[in-house]
Amino acid sequence: MAATPAALVEIVWKEYIRFTPGELVDMTHREPAWREARAGMPADAHSDTVLRHATMRHYFTAQAAARMKTKSGFPAFTAAELWAAKEAFKLSGRRTTPAAEFQTQLWSEC
Repeated sequence: MAATPAALVEIVWKEYIRFTPGELVDMTHREPAWREARAGMPADAHSDTVLRHATMRHYFTAQAAARMKTKSGFPAFTAAELWAAKEAFKLSGRRTTPAAEFQTQLWSEC
């Protein structure tokens, strides 16, 4: 079964909705693409360095493979399916994901 963008968003949302924005920032700053782009820079220094897609693809493909092995019921998406979902999102013209919009709505209601 091919991954749909909606299924991918739902999986990501279920995994990350429990984290605060600050925790998500901390998590991304530990990822290889972030560290690679900021190599040798102070933590608080501004940077316009673009994160490398190849580094992100390698890291997240490995993460997805590890999750599929350890989580029962976790859909087995291939790297090609994950990237197809990403491309479909880009082509949709959306600037945010439904999960991000939902979180914004929740915060506004608090």
